[in-house]
Amino acid sequence: MAAETSKKERVFEVDELLKNLNLSEAEMDGVVLAKADRGSLLEVKWMAVAELLTVKGFSEQSLEKMMRAAWNAAKEVVFRPIDNNLFIMQAFCLGDWNRIMEEGPWLFSECALMLEKFDGATTTPSVMPNRVQAWIQIHRIPPLYRTEVILKQLAAKVGEVDRVELRAVSFSNGEFHRARVKLVADKPLPRVVTFLPEGSESMLLLVKYKKISKFCDFYGKMGHEHPECGTGEYADDELQFGKWMLASEMS
Repeated sequence: MAAETSKKERVFEVDELLKNLNLSEAEMDGVVLAKADRGSLLEVKWMAVAELLTVKGFSEQSLEKMMRAAWNAAKEVVFRPIDNNLFIMQAFCLGDWNRIMEEGPWLFSECALMLEKFDGATTTPSVMPNRVQAWIQIHRIPPLYRTEVILKQLAAKVGEVDRVELRAVSFSNGEFHRARVKLVADKPLPRVVTFLPEGSESMLLLVKYKKISKFCDFYGKMGHEHPECGTGEYADDELQFGKWMLASEMS
């Protein structure tokens, strides 16, 4: 993502500047932390780095206000900016941490707030947020293949699997299975999973998304819509993604 690249470039520029300084003896006389002393440090608990998946500017104050309302935390939650569209979040009880990290996606202006665990051991997080929590539906899996192992294999083609539900959900055109996954933010959303039982014909299993960030109908990537992509001028047959990929609110 361009925003993530920009952040890394700024950090790199500062690091390079510091490396090229002619330090005085006093500046080089640093504080040494022994391994034994580091091992005695208390763990920084329930901290994450956050980034809003968007190409547009936004109000940081409005984002914070909406997230605090959505999280409805039992204890204080720290939420502070450390860079442009980059924030530190810290909870102070396990219940709040689990809710924030496991019950998303958290949406602001139809864009997902990405969260990545942070151990607090570096000034700038070494791993930037790049995954979006989501519930997906995989439709019309034949009954023979509805095992936990196969469901996890199918869901893994969409994103990193947190869990799958073995119980099929009925709807007007058949049945689907739900899975909780983490989607890679800068890759197109998978529309189908191809299933290839040996000795049988391959099957295209439709994937649908529940409460997902807005996405581009041309590229299929989250964080923007196709009128904001390039000139925004696309023929209908060029738009290979769309609202048909969204699960109904009732499912």
